[in-house]
Formats: sequence, C-alpha cells, structure tokens
Amino acid sequence: MRLVVRREDRNRVDAAFLDEVKRQTGKRAELSDEMHDGLGGIIVTSADGRERLDNTLDNRLERQMADVRAMIWARASHAG
Repeated sequence: MRLVVRREDRNRVDAAFLDEVKRQTGKRAELSDEMHDGLGGIIVTSADGRERLDNTLDNRLERQMADVRAMIWARASHAG
C-alpha cells in the first residue's frame, strides 16, 4: 500500500512507522511521491492504485457536514 500525506507530515512516516504498519496489517507500506494539501490525515492507496481510502481531515469533515447542517437547522428552527 502507498501512504499519501502532506509535505509537512512526510518526516513522521519513517522506517519505524512503516514497519509498524506492516506488523499490524501484514502488508508492506511505502510513502507515496504523491502528496495532498489538506489540513491533515492520510490517503491510503493500493499498490496498483485501484483502491483509495481518503481519511484526510478535509474528507472526514465533509462527510460530517450533512449531519452538522441538520443539527443546526433543527436547533435553529426550534429556537424561540
């Protein structure tokens, strides 16, 4: 698998981190040349690039936005 991180976070993905990923998943991991420019988090892609898991902060926030809007609307419409 390939790990896509922000330029600022590349130094955190060292050999010990990659070894721990392999120990826990049984899969070899490498740092991708690709980088994302989000707020943080990681994108994991399969070695062949066909599978992609985006767990960046930006993407997690986007997935929650519909629930947040609904909560705000419910509170605002029942206020006063």
